[in-house]
Amino acid sequence: MEQNEITFVLDNRKPEVFNELYEDFLKNRILILNQDIEDKTVDDIVTWIIKWNIDDVCLGKKDRKPITIFIHSYGGYVQSANPIIDAIQASETPVRVVGLGIIASAAYLIYLAADERYAFNNSVFLQHDGEIELSNNATKAKDTMAFFDDMNERIKQYVLERSDMDEKTYDKNESRELYMYADKAKEYGIVHKIIGEDITLKQIFKD
Repeated sequence: MEQNEITFVLDNRKPEVFNELYEDFLKNRILILNQDIEDKTVDDIVTWIIKWNIDDVCLGKKDRKPITIFIHSYGGYVQSANPIIDAIQASETPVRVVGLGIIASAAYLIYLAADERYAFNNSVFLQHDGEIELSNNATKAKDTMAFFDDMNERIKQYVLERSDMDEKTYDKNESRELYMYADKAKEYGIVHKIIGEDITLKQIFKD
């Protein structure tokens, strides 16, 4: 078999392999968030969190199998992140997150929603303020700016509540692109444990 024929076989096999893998992940309550944060992401994540909470409705919290979300995303729309954040925080079934690659912007806010947060050593986190597009109508632009200011204040309070970052540090970096590797993010209480240093994958999935 020639090289191009081998590639053809592998390419045709790939969807089937990934479907099997995806089904296996779902059986173990593992979700992969590796896309931009948009409305479709809400369907992909929130639907399963709700389903598994319904499945567990008769169980106590300690008897529920945890949900694990692996996150690699450059971010997206804050308003699309909010339903995911709310679902994670409202979930009675424990939700834990694992950061790998890049966890930026809106994805960073989703990561912070979980009470149990892990990351690989080379994970990179990005914290920054939100972005908006202003209308060319002056009155509407003012309304948008007022909403934007309120949104940024809510994000600030959320980050301060969900991490050990103090207000002075947050304010200093609010208008900047604050990039952090996992070790720096751990200093701020964003990451709880680094995989390979503080904990192993086996220990995380022992439940």
